[in-house]
Amino acid sequence: MEQAKKKYEPAKKFLAIRDWEKLSAGKDRKGRQIRAWYKDQGTKDFDDPAYSGLTLFQRGLFDAICRCRCRSGVNISSDAVAVARSCCVLPEERHNIGSGLAVLVLCGLLIATNQQFDSSETQSESESESEEETETHVPPLDAAVSPLPSGETKPTPDRGVVAESRPTPKPSTDLRDWSESIPGCPLEPRRIADCIRYQLDVKKNDYFMKRLSRGFVLKQWKAIVDDTPEDYVYDSDPLLGEKTIHVDGEDEPLVQKFVRRKPRNETERRQLQKTPDLAARNAKWLYADPCPYGCNKGSIFVSDNPDAPIATQRMIGHNEYCKCIGE
Repeated sequence: MEQAKKKYEPAKKFLAIRDWEKLSAGKDRKGRQIRAWYKDQGTKDFDDPAYSGLTLFQRGLFDAICRCRCRSGVNISSDAVAVARSCCVLPEERHNIGSGLAVLVLCGLLIATNQQFDSSETQSESESESEEETETHVPPLDAAVSPLPSGETKPTPDRGVVAESRPTPKPSTDLRDWSESIPGCPLEPRRIADCIRYQLDVKKNDYFMKRLSRGFVLKQWKAIVDDTPEDYVYDSDPLLGEKTIHVDGEDEPLVQKFVRRKPRNETERRQLQKTPDLAARNAKWLYADPCPYGCNKGSIFVSDNPDAPIATQRMIGHNEYCKCIGE
């Protein structure tokens, strides 16, 4: 273990886990890789000599790396800082990551490699990329629009030879891009477009979704506007987004909302501060910069022994969320 005490310097880009194909949960009935869990061996504390020779911190680090490998589906980065972030290691413990990785590589539980994917995963990945390239291949624009053979041009009687002209792009047929003034309607076309987007993408009103067409909008624009909140305005860069998560054993995916950016105004800020718990979870979007309390991105250190005479005792404490995230 003397080698592990030296400064950790990764020799290759990634770290693979020994016998990961035996630990992987495999694929679900739809052929997708299961990333919610992996196989753990209950007797490895005394059956596996490499694992049983580790300290509790090193065992915990290895198990956290296994969970990270399971979530990501690829070999993890060999950089100690990246490992600490991926495994959500507390700041006061991150100085041990380098030596811990060195021990795990030395005992053979982790294997340094330049391959981000394992051999079986690389094959399936390349196959999916090939299929995608085949499906999305589009011929060059000139070849698609020109009726003449490649390289030929169209002669004109007065100006000689000129290049074949390209057709004018057609306007969008999506009703969300409505730009037509409606007779008898005092509203701007932009407001009509916002109302259509609200019915199709936000409220998803089944009545309007089945009937929306250009003719229906021209005749029933007032009903669409009346069913839309007056303060609704379409935002191309919304505060919240949605993502679907596959849950093992469930046929329908789970839809979760997530924060996409920092709030632009007080209304959006209050939206992320509705409860103390919600404000704490959104601390990285709400902390003040600069902070009047001197926090570090919403986190502030609080000593457990602030009046202790010895400096090292005063350094023992914990991190708390700063007051600025709730103001």
